[in-house]
Amino acid sequence: SGIDLSGNSPEAVMALPGLNPFSTAAAGAFLLSLWNLSWVMRSFKESLPEEERGKAHRAGRPISPLKLFRGFDIPGVTRTNMVYFLFLVAFAGMEFTLTFLAKDRLDYTSHDMMWIFIFVGLIIALVQGGVVRRMAPKLGEKKVTLCGLILLVPGLLITGTAQTGGMFYLGLAFLAVGSALATPCLTALASLYTPSDRQGEVLGTFRSLGALSRAVGPIIACAAYWRLGSEYPYYGAAALV
Repeated sequence: SGIDLSGNSPEAVMALPGLNPFSTAAAGAFLLSLWNLSWVMRSFKESLPEEERGKAHRAGRPISPLKLFRGFDIPGVTRTNMVYFLFLVAFAGMEFTLTFLAKDRLDYTSHDMMWIFIFVGLIIALVQGGVVRRMAPKLGEKKVTLCGLILLVPGLLITGTAQTGGMFYLGLAFLAVGSALATPCLTALASLYTPSDRQGEVLGTFRSLGALSRAVGPIIACAAYWRLGSEYPYYGAAALV
């Protein structure tokens, strides 16, 4: 006996060990990432000549994640890095517990979860593609970032305490707009503050802090969610922002 794959029907394929309805999305993301990596390796060259690279590039990279928090001697950079780290700790924690909250409090199914991420994704795409590029030249990246961070606070509080689908989606709208404003403008600030010969060092640290925050945020948020209650990660994230 064994698994019958005759006809290669979706049911037969999904009967393979380890596969589930989410495997298709994971496989698609893997293939897109692989294509993106191949494209970058083939099409992008180092833009900064060796002789113009900063001393930090030749000195090597720190191994300890804690060294990412070292201060830079460039005005504005350290502050921007810390704001970005704390913002993403809060946002990553929210992202990771959002489906738990939707299931536990609103009894959402996996199909309902799909609409959550479509809703958030569309708002982020529209705001980043149409609003940020018009606001930033007029107001400046710092003010747009502040607007985004301010919007995150009611978004976190409304989402974390929502008892109905309408309030839940209202909170998500605040979160989507806030993150869409803050994320690109924080990146722009880090770049604008940095001289050309240290762009790689500073932006590399900036991105590394973002990756670290996406590891730390879910751990803290999930611990708070399951030990204290579903609303507490959102209270904590709002206070952090």
